[in-house]
Amino acid sequence: MKSILTSVILATFLLAGSINSSIAQTPEQLYQKGLTKEEGEGALQDAINLYNQVADNLKADKSLQAKALLHIGMCYEKLGMQEAVKAYQRLVKNFPAQKNEVAFARERLTRLAPATEKASEATLTPKFTKIKMPTNPGNGILSSDGKRIAFILDGCVWTIPVSGGVDPLIAGEPKKITDNIGAVDMSNSFAWSGDGKWIAVNAELKSNSTSIFIVPSEGGKPLKVKVPSHQCSWPTEFRLSLSPDGKILAYATGSKTGDYQTKSAQIYTIPVNGDTPKELTGPGTQEPAFSPDGTKIAYIKYTKTNEVVDHSDLWVIPSEGGIPIQVTRLPSLQVFGPSWSPDGKMIAFIRRAGIGDPKEIWIVPVTNEGNPSAPPAKVDLPLASYHEVAGWTPGNKIGVQLMNPEYEIIYTVNSSGGIATQVTPQGWTEYPKWSPDGGKIFFRGDRGKIAYVPSGGGAIDSIPIQSEFDMHTAAPGSGNDISPDGKTIVFSGARYFLKDGEKKWDVNIFTIPVEGGKPKQLTSVAAELQDRFPCWSPDGNSIAFIRPEIKNGKHIMHIFTITKEGDNLRQITTEADSVAWAPVDWAPDGNSIAFFSNDNSIRFIPVEGGKSRLITEVDSVNSQFELAWSPDGKELAYTDQGKIWIYTNGKSKEVKTGVTGHATKLGWSPDGKKIAFTAYAGGDNELWLMENFLPLEKLAQKNETILNDQ
Repeated sequence: MKSILTSVILATFLLAGSINSSIAQTPEQLYQKGLTKEEGEGALQDAINLYNQVADNLKADKSLQAKALLHIGMCYEKLGMQEAVKAYQRLVKNFPAQKNEVAFARERLTRLAPATEKASEATLTPKFTKIKMPTNPGNGILSSDGKRIAFILDGCVWTIPVSGGVDPLIAGEPKKITDNIGAVDMSNSFAWSGDGKWIAVNAELKSNSTSIFIVPSEGGKPLKVKVPSHQCSWPTEFRLSLSPDGKILAYATGSKTGDYQTKSAQIYTIPVNGDTPKELTGPGTQEPAFSPDGTKIAYIKYTKTNEVVDHSDLWVIPSEGGIPIQVTRLPSLQVFGPSWSPDGKMIAFIRRAGIGDPKEIWIVPVTNEGNPSAPPAKVDLPLASYHEVAGWTPGNKIGVQLMNPEYEIIYTVNSSGGIATQVTPQGWTEYPKWSPDGGKIFFRGDRGKIAYVPSGGGAIDSIPIQSEFDMHTAAPGSGNDISPDGKTIVFSGARYFLKDGEKKWDVNIFTIPVEGGKPKQLTSVAAELQDRFPCWSPDGNSIAFIRPEIKNGKHIMHIFTITKEGDNLRQITTEADSVAWAPVDWAPDGNSIAFFSNDNSIRFIPVEGGKSRLITEVDSVNSQFELAWSPDGKELAYTDQGKIWIYTNGKSKEVKTGVTGHATKLGWSPDGKKIAFTAYAGGDNELWLMENFLPLEKLAQKNETILNDQ
């Protein structure tokens, strides 16, 4: 009894103190406090209460009253409440002299209500705002309350407040909640529990299976879930989901790997403290997502077609098992990354239209049973998204990982270093190779075309490839190397064709005149092998290239040579040379060929075969890296760590360019004075919030704290 009385007295005292504090504050102070609540904390209802005190104060400055009403409308609009219209109307009617505020209010009213003062049926224009994180991990999932982001970096699990103390759109202080447990991100495949207490992550990525850990979101000992198998082939198959209380895990696994979108993958549920998994769906299913009440699971099902790209749709099934319901029937396209609205009445997902980038997010209303209650609606994304939807907040903001545009530009720079000159516009240009007279730079251009540009920069042109096949240069490893006499280009060509009703393709070595025409095929290998990275011998009579050998299911790379007529095919390396799937270059004296080795080195081997020898060690090897001898054979240029290096006299020295992008491919000018190179940038995934994507009257969540990005 004493405890209750003390609590009542304390509550009364605190309430009185709060009232006295408000009374003591000026309208300006109340307005500023409202801004803090709205923009800094996302406490919209608290902000509305403060703004109302300003708007109702007849002694307050008129401009301040108008601003308060404007923010009342904005707060109500974010909460999806029709009171927004009333606030804007009051502002327009009572404060006509405040022209800026009135203009904004009128603009919002044209979107929210027609002349009859009834809510409009039109969808609001979507708004996208990036959450700024000092270290961009390229992944991130929002907690169910929208206040925190979980992300994976360097094998550890982290959380970070969406809004920090500097700005509502700048994330706060990150917290590492695990040590390095080998956590891996597979396109936002990890998940929060609905109560925000747990995070499920993939870890210990292995060729035959991957572990799953459940991690306390405040930090603590991770729990390894004893799943018999979590065997996946593609990023979307790694998708995890936790029941709202974090006690049940949904995951996908398949007994077969290596196929495009493993058809044997299917969804299971299992208690996180260990038990026998329960089979939930049949083969060809993945990406489970628990509904907010835990009674249903949304997932993606793939359907076999006769195309290279399979078709998929959204389905829903009771979480305890039962009859599945097909939610979407979108024609000939792929969908992925389902995420439920907080009230469980809608599901958002990403859609990929054909072979282009996924740049659509769709929202479909569903009934309590999971049946679609209306056709799905599309929202166009400003950038591509290859990740799972990053969550749906109570304030009706959807998190999406958007990838900023990738591009590769050709530059030239003095071989001794300096400030580079840009010779192609921003776009996608690869494998720069000089013509023997130094007047042109040939490269792999848009859609795999062979293009060229004046070496000093200028208009881009391309050469026609006349083939009965759908054909373009392959990447990586297109080659685009110009013969020493300047008459012929050698390239790795990909041909697409139909066979037995299915779309097939192969990759072989071809030559073509520099003015274009019909390619001449020099090699012919099965589609699973593929010949790539061709280059000319100094005398122009032979070509070196990379071809794999399949041994015990493993691809072992070898260097081959062949004449320009397609004769005298010879393998000059063995398994012991550990040739990497990366470019090669013939030495100017014609006696040896340099190559990247899988032991993180550059080596050379005699053209007649024999023992390879070390040139220099590198940080890593990659198919996107490049190496090239200088015309006099005294220097070897190569790319590593995103930079250009020149090896000479037993040492490597960086070639400064002044370009911030990552250097990838390169080629020497015929006189050895310049190096043409490509610099790559973009392709970073960043967390954005999408809002204003539903009509105001259809926004279901009210009086909830949401993120703010004004």
